[in-house]
Amino acid sequence: MKKTVLIIGLLFISLSNFAQDKNTILGKWTFKDAEGKESMEADELKMVMTMFKDLSLEFKATEVVLTMMGKSEPAQWSFSENDNKIINTTSKTGKQAQMTISKFDEKEMVITIGRAGPFVMSKS
Repeated sequence: MKKTVLIIGLLFISLSNFAQDKNTILGKWTFKDAEGKESMEADELKMVMTMFKDLSLEFKATEVVLTMMGKSEPAQWSFSENDNKIINTTSKTGKQAQMTISKFDEKEMVITIGRAGPFVMSKS
């Protein structure tokens, strides 16, 4: 019985360590690196680093602003009801997209934006 309680307790602790809420994700996140760059060819890595070098995400209470290649696009955002690693966005033009967080802490996260990424982002 004690082992079962201990295992369940450890499981909840490990899940809560990864779980983020709106307060921990708020703020500006900037592109740091491409995740999995070791498996990319030199030309592919150079293109990714050039295209996404100025990528940033600024999470506000209900809005996220994605900035890339000198253009910014605001969108409403929320965590998925079933999974707080998935962020659903809807732009003002009605375009919907999904972001998926695969690693997260208060200073760094790995996120896939639609089909792009995964990217290592650091909190500014």
